[in-house]
Amino acid sequence: MQSKILMYYCHKFSATYVKTGSVGINEHDFSANSIKLYPNPVFNTLYIEDGNADIISEIKIYSIQGNLIINAKGNQIDVSSLPRGTYLIKITNETSKVVKKFIKE
Repeated sequence: MQSKILMYYCHKFSATYVKTGSVGINEHDFSANSIKLYPNPVFNTLYIEDGNADIISEIKIYSIQGNLIINAKGNQIDVSSLPRGTYLIKITNETSKVVKKFIKE
């Protein structure tokens, strides 16, 4: 079993963890995820594109404080009523759940 030490630096903070061999749970590579949000920043309508052609079953938009603001379905969301700010969006499709960040201007 091989171990790998990974270190990440961001401004004044750093994070270190040791990655060991398989623990029986498949890892999900979020960098390879093909879900795209556009335009970002958004003004009125946020479009969601799933390159895997999966059916998007649920979309939840949260404030940066974690409060659920919008619960919707489909690949277009009207966000014109939201104030300016940064939001988190949780997208559930046939194969995965992904959380991404977008900005409303």
